[in-house]
Amino acid sequence: ATFGYIMFQRAQRPNPERGNNSSQGRQIGSTSFSQQNLSLSFNNTKTELSAKEADLLAFLAQHLNDRVEKEHILRAVWGDDGDYVGRTLDVFISKLRKKLAPDTSIRIVNIRGVGYQLQVVED
Repeated sequence: ATFGYIMFQRAQRPNPERGNNSSQGRQIGSTSFSQQNLSLSFNNTKTELSAKEADLLAFLAQHLNDRVEKEHILRAVWGDDGDYVGRTLDVFISKLRKKLAPDTSIRIVNIRGVGYQLQVVED
């Protein structure tokens, strides 16, 4: 008997925000962010981002200095397909904080019971 198999590949949801930035990207504080190239650049040091990290940072940057509800972030970045579990967002926020840490003008603040806020502060 012959056995066949079917490989399932999760359909990639198109992200209308990805690709809208030029390869030069945008400035967030003193850091250059390129969503298209999945990278941050600060003081001539380049840091790579995962696609989800880039999507999350792009979303927060669109709402710079605004409080954004956790559920809004989850829907916008992960969609309604339930691809996330309880602490997924917190883990990605933690990763982004570490990657943004060299630029002290950028903060991702936890708004207790609400969500997060990407802040750019003047030195």
